[in-house]
Amino acid sequence: ALLNLKKFDETTDTYKKIHADFANTSDGIEAFSRLGDVAFIKQDFPEAIKNYKEALKKYPEAEKKFPNLHYNMAESHFWTKQYK
Repeated sequence: ALLNLKKFDETTDTYKKIHADFANTSDGIEAFSRLGDVAFIKQDFPEAIKNYKEALKKYPEAEKKFPNLHYNMAESHFWTKQYK
């Protein structure tokens, strides 16, 4: 809901708190993975790329549950003119 209201800082803080409290649970993994989505919607594409890469490195199993990580990361590369 916070993301839809464009309250990006509050959304990021909430996801970070969920991740800290439930780090290795599905909710914690999802919260960590969605940090990239916040930056993506905010159109902070370099930050989105960094967050998506970090999420995939830390939780490789997340790509099966959240395939949009790769799609959004690819689109972020496009908007930053990193086509390769």
